[in-house]
Amino acid sequence: MEDKLNNDEFIKIYPNYIDKDMKISEGRKINSEISVSNPHIKEIYYVCKNLGFECVMETKHYSQDWMKRGRVQVKFYKNKKETINSTYKTSKNF
Repeated sequence: MEDKLNNDEFIKIYPNYIDKDMKISEGRKINSEISVSNPHIKEIYYVCKNLGFECVMETKHYSQDWMKRGRVQVKFYKNKKETINSTYKTSKNF
């Protein structure tokens, strides 16, 4: 099932992307002022679900940190130009 989700409609979120304790060079992708300490994939999953997105938890390893396991794939796009939730125009806004 995991491989079937690898397409342009889904974005992948690893905990490192939003971990306040990580440096940009370690994989953090958002500003540390809006990131959180020690995010867990279950928390990411439930937040995305509550925002109305279809999502799936996976047991993939993050390439820059093999000790952290897990990612969430979020169906963000209806098609290549239209997002599921109109509040978020791009995956960066999300």
